[in-house]
Amino acid sequence: MDQKKQTMNALVMKSVKCNLTKDPVKAVSKDGREYWWTNGAANGVNKKGQTWFPRIMFFREAMAVASTLKQGDFIHITHALLSPGELNGVYEDKASGEFKPQSSALLITPQESPEGLLIPVRVIKRRETEKKTTPEQVKLPLKEQELNEADVIATIG
Repeated sequence: MDQKKQTMNALVMKSVKCNLTKDPVKAVSKDGREYWWTNGAANGVNKKGQTWFPRIMFFREAMAVASTLKQGDFIHITHALLSPGELNGVYEDKASGEFKPQSSALLITPQESPEGLLIPVRVIKRRETEKKTTPEQVKLPLKEQELNEADVIATIG
């Protein structure tokens, strides 16, 4: 009843591009359904050009995509449901004590097509990760000069 009513009152978002502000997390709803969620930041969504911070929730087969995403990834969501009831909510920012608009939730589920199920999320750019160098990968320049015993002890210690 609630699920059907919520879906009927939801708005459809056709195109949202955003950066993920945290790694997706696996969760379980009160009725036992698994889903993944994360937060995003979308610039210039409204006429004032403000940044919007939606919660992004992945259901069913879309959970497989969510498990591959990381904080900092830039994604394009081509179809999602937005619950209008959450647009008017507020929360208290614990750091500043100010009341701010509550973010909305984008609900992402697979879309049926003649080709099969389509996941309406595309990764535009992956977050660049720092390449860590292991000791085996470090190449030190070799000197052409001879080393004496004092130099060898100094470099080991």
